Amino acid sequence: DSHWLHVHIADPTSILPATHEIAQRAHQVTTTLYFIDRTDPMLPHSDRFTKLSLGSGKAEGQPDRTLSFSFKVDSLGNILDYQVRAGLVRNVHVVRC
Repeated sequence: DSHWLHVHIADPTSILPATHEIAQRAHQVTTTLYFIDRTDPMLPHSDRFTKLSLGSGKAEGQPDRTLSFSFKVDSLGNILDYQVRAGLVRNVHVVRC
């Protein structure tokens, strides 16, 4: 028994050149940190950055560009196969706790 698990993350590099100030900041910070009580984002919260988040294209009927990581796992959680590729997602559901 095995199943594919797909993880999609926003791909701001698909619309931002590496020389852009936002890309430079992201390169310095490197990651968003997720804690139980808060999130320290890689990019600052701003309306200016909302189009870089998953789900931002939904209002305009556009897909979101992603990097998609797919893992084939067995019943014990062992990774049997994987793929990393550029992707487009349309039916994004954002869940906030």
